[in-house]
Amino acid sequence: YIYIYIYIYTDSYESATELLKIGYPSTFKKPILWIDAGIHAQLLQFVHDSSYKRLLHEVDIIVVPNTNPDGYEYSRETNRMWRKTRSRSSASRFSDQCTGVDANRNYPFHFGEEGVLGLAAAILEKKDQIRGYIALHSFGQDILYPWGHKLHVYPPDVED
Repeated sequence: YIYIYIYIYTDSYESATELLKIGYPSTFKKPILWIDAGIHAQLLQFVHDSSYKRLLHEVDIIVVPNTNPDGYEYSRETNRMWRKTRSRSSASRFSDQCTGVDANRNYPFHFGEEGVLGLAAAILEKKDQIRGYIALHSFGQDILYPWGHKLHVYPPDVED
């Protein structure tokens, strides 16, 4: 049977953030495909695919379905276009007027947000096993490459 483990890997400002580990049990540390989503609170879509059976014997998949649960809930209930976290910073003279930060812009600069700190720690803990990383952003329908990524052969429709 496929095993699905649910872990709380960190606390966000207002609640806990969970990850799912999906795979078959094994006696060795399998490579990991890491997928996270929902860093911008207004991204309400998700991905579902049930064709992983063969893959799960060789690879564990870790899914963080929502890396920004506080902002997500606020986006659903109060302000549909809200994308930031819901934390309050005392470091700013405008802290009473400014709620949250764009967690996506919080990497790697000191990993200041609780949720970002927890996500970074969880990833770094598994860094020797992670062979793939996908951050899902459903808003722009784009494929974004890491800053240091240099691919020499691109598909013909890469600009689309």
